[in-house]
Amino acid sequence: MLKKIDKDFYCSAGYYKDNECLKGLCPPLSLCNIVCQNYHRKYPTPEQFKKEYGFNYPDDGAVYVLLHGIKEWAIYEYSVAKRFNESEPVVCACTPWGKPPKKWRPE
Repeated sequence: MLKKIDKDFYCSAGYYKDNECLKGLCPPLSLCNIVCQNYHRKYPTPEQFKKEYGFNYPDDGAVYVLLHGIKEWAIYEYSVAKRFNESEPVVCACTPWGKPPKKWRPE
């Protein structure tokens, strides 16, 4: 079961409840990904993905792109999304949280 940590992160191992690690692995939340590797962004950009997982997001991986004209998230292959306007947010579709809310933007 996946546990929510805050609005932008989650524990992929389900160790968190009420912002505390149930296994005691990660006392300070900021060190969780370093200690147990299960603290991830719900909606990572390709750059954030590389920083968290240690390798590039694959070109054939699915991403959500915010289409400015209609203010909706659409899904594309990352190789296609790279050709879009750089001001359009691109979010990796690699977590179980689905597409971001309409008003959400990457940090």
